[in-house]
Amino acid sequence: MTTRAVTRFAVDHLKCKLSEAPPATTDAAAAGRFDGVVVIVHSTGAAASHECSRVAAPIPNVEQALSCATVVFDLTGCGDSGGEPKLNAFERDVDDVRRVVTHVRDVLDRPVVGLLGHGTGGLACLLYAQRFRDVKHVIAVSADAELTRRSNHALTWAQLQSLKTDGRLTVERPRPLKVAQGELDARPALEGLDGSAQFLVLCGSLDDLVPVEEARALVDLIGSASAELRIIPGTGHDWSGQEATLAYAAGDFIWRSLRREASKENSPTRERLDDRPSGFNVFVDNLHAQVEEIHAAARANLPSMPADDDDDDDDDATPIESPPVRRLSREAVK
Repeated sequence: MTTRAVTRFAVDHLKCKLSEAPPATTDAAAAGRFDGVVVIVHSTGAAASHECSRVAAPIPNVEQALSCATVVFDLTGCGDSGGEPKLNAFERDVDDVRRVVTHVRDVLDRPVVGLLGHGTGGLACLLYAQRFRDVKHVIAVSADAELTRRSNHALTWAQLQSLKTDGRLTVERPRPLKVAQGELDARPALEGLDGSAQFLVLCGSLDDLVPVEEARALVDLIGSASAELRIIPGTGHDWSGQEATLAYAAGDFIWRSLRREASKENSPTRERLDDRPSGFNVFVDNLHAQVEEIHAAARANLPSMPADDDDDDDDDATPIESPPVRRLSREAVK
């Protein structure tokens, strides 16, 4: 995997890492590139088990697989960031995302082109879009509106029983996690998302924590006009070994959206996108539309190419005669 230039920085008590896009060594590698930074938000349940010496990512190495610049950071109470660990602290998580997005824009002077979150981090990205509506692309990975009901997967059965009896619980970890029953039952109110951004919901077909049916329900909740659903076969909730697939799906979603936007206006971005090679995309269901687009591009570059609806005139065609077949006698074979 290509080595990236990495810059570590802090936003208040949040520890962050900026990874620049790797250099494109071929035209094919440059085809899906786009400018801007994708901010990645980890799942708080997963991050609670991370070592304090690392900056958490939602899925290991996903930021390395994306073909754009990325920023990963530890939410408050996780990894290297300060603060008290909590479960389902969605309002606080949204505030953390806001701090990082603002820093990237105002201090680093870089555009934030998208948010990508895994699990509860995906819900934090959706809530960010609901509140601020200033990031055009939001990608929720293995997330759904009911995920908070399953936050108890981070606790053992004995811990859940103790929490139910006492109302509070302290889990001994590298940084003690204090849990209250009310926090465990917290559910975010997702509403009014349609039109606030373009959304991609990614779900693994083998995800036992967020079944495909609930990912579909999340798309319906967001609004079908603004959301896409991509189901990746053979993938579980942790996306182990599927980082490249996730990165391709996310990068392709943003690239296609930017291309549609650029096609509506005459801009330098439009020229840059139109110069890129066309090709089939397994994450787009309508392959017929892709074929039409490729044919249209070919006709624009090759005026002599007939339109699809033109009837070919076979009268002037010259048949190709095959050479006569020479048969060998048995004596010649011997």
